[in-house]
Amino acid sequence: MIPSVEKMPRMSLGHYPTPMREAETLSRVLGGPRILMKREDLSGLAMGGNKCRYLEFLLGHVKEKGFDIILCGKRGNYRTQLTAAARKMGFEVRFYSVRGGPATSGNVLLQTLLDSNTVWLDGDIAYERTSNLPTQVLNDVQKLEQEGHRPYVMQPLFADASPIEITGWVHGADEIHEQLKEKGITANYLVIASARGGTQSGLLVGMKHLQAPLKVIGISVMHPRDRQIGDLVRMTNETAQFLNLGIEFTSDEMIVYDAYRGEGYGVVSKECSEAITLVARTEGIFLDPVYTGKAMAGLVDLIRKGNITSQDTVVFIHTGGIPDVFSYGKQLVNSQR
Repeated sequence: MIPSVEKMPRMSLGHYPTPMREAETLSRVLGGPRILMKREDLSGLAMGGNKCRYLEFLLGHVKEKGFDIILCGKRGNYRTQLTAAARKMGFEVRFYSVRGGPATSGNVLLQTLLDSNTVWLDGDIAYERTSNLPTQVLNDVQKLEQEGHRPYVMQPLFADASPIEITGWVHGADEIHEQLKEKGITANYLVIASARGGTQSGLLVGMKHLQAPLKVIGISVMHPRDRQIGDLVRMTNETAQFLNLGIEFTSDEMIVYDAYRGEGYGVVSKECSEAITLVARTEGIFLDPVYTGKAMAGLVDLIRKGNITSQDTVVFIHTGGIPDVFSYGKQLVNSQR
């Protein structure tokens, strides 16, 4: 247990600990290594996923500080999970979006069923890290405060994860560490899809604090390696300082592979499709085409190249994202022909 994490306010939203199961058939087909799959897709909230750990600590903080409405600009799986958590716990959430996104997707359907409250922003606003809030958001904050509300504005509004959210995966690292100890297993690697880097950052902070021997490998699905490493260094150090852990990180500690992004974020690659099919037909487990499919494509290639050997033990984190499987149905089916 990590004392500074255990002291933080937290809401119970997921089914934890999530299972960590042997992927024996997949391991055998690949000729080793031993592969264990950490099933964050079974965390329970809104079809599961890694963001639930973020939200347990975020909503714990929001409740403790007396906020009653959350203003957020995040999309996709995060929006689905946050809307579901807010409905469950009695919070109001207002999401800000720019026009031009996909008209339909698995997540859009779920958000509609949850009655997600979306405000469309004017102009061309990039979903990047920024502390500058759009004028519409600032005006809404002022109006809400005048009406007697206490709005919590997520910072940054559109991207990245804050140290409070990342703490959820510092706690997740502790959980993985305990599960491995209970099983009597020493793992060499932990492999995860890395987009904005919040989950990988939390795992890095937790594992270093716990002095765990395994290496955390991020398969980048969004940014080039250099940018991803820079973001990880910033987020790990911010989180470690936030939790008063007395540890620091440098770029030399970051392991990131960016060769498996294909043509870009959210674009299905041949290798990703093959990885999704392989895991479905060996383990009966479905990966998604945006995150876990590309992470598994990376793991498979690293095994085939000998970077990870048959003598190694790997923990692969299934971070969820299942709603997007249905959004990419045509591409995935066509790739099988």
